[in-house]
Amino acid sequence: MRLLLAAAVLLAVAAAPAGAQEVVVTDHARSSLHAETAGVAPGGAVRLALHQTLEEGWHVYWKNPGDSGLPLETIWTLPEGASVSAVNYPAPHRIEIGPLVNYGHEGAPVFTATLTAPAGVAAGSMLDLRLEATWLICADICVPETGVFDLSLPVLADPPLNADAAPIFAAAEAQAPAPAKAAYRAADNRFVIEAAIDGAEAIGGYFFPEADNLVAPSAPQRFERAGDKVRLSMPALKSAEGVVNGVISIDTKNGARAYAVEAVADAAITLSSAPAAAGPASAAAAPTAASLPGLLIAAFIGGAILNLMPCVFPILFVKAASFAAAGTDTKLMRRHGVLYAAGVIATFAALGAALLALRAAGEGLGWGFHLQS
Repeated sequence: MRLLLAAAVLLAVAAAPAGAQEVVVTDHARSSLHAETAGVAPGGAVRLALHQTLEEGWHVYWKNPGDSGLPLETIWTLPEGASVSAVNYPAPHRIEIGPLVNYGHEGAPVFTATLTAPAGVAAGSMLDLRLEATWLICADICVPETGVFDLSLPVLADPPLNADAAPIFAAAEAQAPAPAKAAYRAADNRFVIEAAIDGAEAIGGYFFPEADNLVAPSAPQRFERAGDKVRLSMPALKSAEGVVNGVISIDTKNGARAYAVEAVADAAITLSSAPAAAGPASAAAAPTAASLPGLLIAAFIGGAILNLMPCVFPILFVKAASFAAAGTDTKLMRRHGVLYAAGVIATFAALGAALLALRAAGEGLGWGFHLQS
């Protein structure tokens, strides 16, 4: 009994969020909250930065996580009259995991937001704020982590720069995509985006849309140079409307450059997927289509492995015992088998329908999301 109580206490402590502080160390990341200036003026604005140092081999996710994953979630507790902007993400990069392609960040990403102080706050007082951030961090497995950060900023007429945080905000500037003008055309199940980017040194490119249901992350993207512009063409999951936001990453011999775009519709853009004379196709390869018999065989093998797991195998004996209790009544056993199979199929059909409904409503979810918490 004492061992069980001690184990329960340890589990409760491990599950509890980190204490409220400027620096939070979790299992796979070190995170800290910083202000760009050593205070804030009444009614003034100050940039805040959530700086993370991730364990090698682990990654967190962009605002559109791609085929799977979850973006950073933030809950701010602010003084009355204060406000905070949406989070600005660093430029993403592709993270390939088997047939899936995710969008995320590795190393030391910096997420920024702008805090605006109340206009009537008195100089000499303190502005106290709290951030509760939750991120999904993944390697071979995914782990949700949470940090609670408290920050107190003095209210000053002319706050000086925070010298200690200068390298972090310099890193944020380096990671942020540069703005670029762009336009797109979506028709015939194709999406083509053109951006006013000098592609003289470009050897490839990739478009990261903010909308998670516009294009498939694992779909091939064809890169071309079009005069003083670059063009990316790809299959579309749905027809785009209005302004399409995203990031275009251009590959060069000296590394990648990222550009933030707010593309508007332009019917004059060609939908041809033929490569330009000087523009090689993107290195992204088209996924191999799987046949239905192959998928059914793979599903059967996966189900057999699952049923042999220690957490499932004993349950099969419960079902076998009910068959044994039926004796020689084959009709009863057959009815039990049909109902058992129907229950399993109906349950997974309901889960699949719920997933499709949530994705149609704009949620960035992949299969298995219900097992992530």
